Amino acid sequence: MIISSEELFESVRAAAADGETVTLTVNSGSMRPFLDAGDRVTLSASTVYKPGDIVLAKCEATEGSPTVGGSPGGQGSPGGDGEGSPEGARCRTCVLHTVLRHEGETLILAGTANIYQRERARVADVAARVVSVERISHRGSRKARKPGAAPRTINAASPLRRFLLRSWPSAPLLRRILLRLYYIFSPSSSK
Repeated sequence: MIISSEELFESVRAAAADGETVTLTVNSGSMRPFLDAGDRVTLSASTVYKPGDIVLAKCEATEGSPTVGGSPGGQGSPGGDGEGSPEGARCRTCVLHTVLRHEGETLILAGTANIYQRERARVADVAARVVSVERISHRGSRKARKPGAAPRTINAASPLRRFLLRSWPSAPLLRRILLRLYYIFSPSSSK
């Protein structure tokens, strides 16, 4: 079954508001090396979001974004026309990204593998916070797991995990170097 991101967002928000946890499969690499495509995340409701938290939010792209007034390289939004949006246009999308900082009632978010792009989301537009991760992929693990082996569960709210997410370099060159090292030394052969 295929549903729109808007339907997914509202379903997660409703389930989390009812006190349920929701498990989703990650389908992109924008959060590498912390989350990878195929990993499963468990989300739960929260009213407080701190830097380093991973949240599911409905947001608009901002700084360095291909969806607002173009970007370095002139790429358009994924699935778009490749031309970028007119200056000042807003692109509403759902993302599973890290909270970088608060600006009043607005959260600034970013994928850990996104060098330049940042998103803005109102606190009211956050559906849930990631509480655990089932690492399915081989990438990012010290040794490759055997096919059929049980996934490794990671507490996303642990102090160490939050520290790593908060301290992940915001300098584009350093982040690019660290991501390249990650791709070189990870046990997965797919890049």
